[in-house]
Amino acid sequence: MGTVLGAPAKKRQKKIPKETPPTSFMSKVANAPINLVDGTQEVLDENVTRVANRLDSFFGNQRADDELNRSQLRLSYTYQLAETIPKDDFAFRVNLRMSNIENYFKALIDKTLDWEVKKSPKQIAKEEVERRKKEDPHNWLWRNDVGVIASVPPRAFYRSRLRKTISGKDIVHRFVEELAWFSQEQWINTATFESDRAMTMSMLFRMAHQVNWAITDQEFTTSHGPSIIHTVSARDAMSYNARVLTRVKGPYYLDGYSLSINYRRRVRGNWLYADVTPALDFPKVVSFRRTPSILFRIEALFGGIREDITSQNSL
Repeated sequence: MGTVLGAPAKKRQKKIPKETPPTSFMSKVANAPINLVDGTQEVLDENVTRVANRLDSFFGNQRADDELNRSQLRLSYTYQLAETIPKDDFAFRVNLRMSNIENYFKALIDKTLDWEVKKSPKQIAKEEVERRKKEDPHNWLWRNDVGVIASVPPRAFYRSRLRKTISGKDIVHRFVEELAWFSQEQWINTATFESDRAMTMSMLFRMAHQVNWAITDQEFTTSHGPSIIHTVSARDAMSYNARVLTRVKGPYYLDGYSLSINYRRRVRGNWLYADVTPALDFPKVVSFRRTPSILFRIEALFGGIREDITSQNSL
């Protein structure tokens, strides 16, 4: 059949590619590989780790700072009201990552080993960025930091930490071994074991165990108990904590109980935070009598500003 003169030519309609809908947590589980057990475990592990990292980063947890491995200066002022004399404390902590020095020594090693491909400083820096993106948190990680606590007299400290993340079916375990030197307390060894389970995308259940050994003073204490941590909004988060405290000084005995609620608010941008922490302690030294207290803290971060849940609705 011929073409009818004067008839309008049909225009080909361009096919508009459909937008890929955002992948939800449940759809990840539904689309898991044929090996459903391994696929589901991988998704749950990723989910728990994401929630824990977001909440710990918001609360300025040392683990989150270590795993991000960035240079940062953290200033904080704390004031605590209790039945005894009020206490105040000003401290700053410095995490330094000297990438230029790291790259220099890496290039020196490459040159010493006479590698076939000589890399420019830009290539080395780019590869280092890519390597850190792919860095597996399940490997052993080693970090150091130094700082000064502004007391009278000032207290300097140095800390070295070794940490590892272990994934279970729907629980992520984190182990930290820390050796620290303080100018007054001298050497202190701390071991921490935490188990995290994500209840929702904004709430985390954590069981924490901590062992403290004051090597110089020969004191041994432990702390055990649960925490529920969740975000209230992009600016606010809460942490509910209960702890059982023990001590070894000759015999092993119960040293007290502690209940606390930590409210943390992002006051300005991603760098200024405020905390209010009411607590109720039951120490053995006063026959487990109820001892209330409240702590106020203001904290400022400089360098390595976090891009996490706090990045929403910035001032």
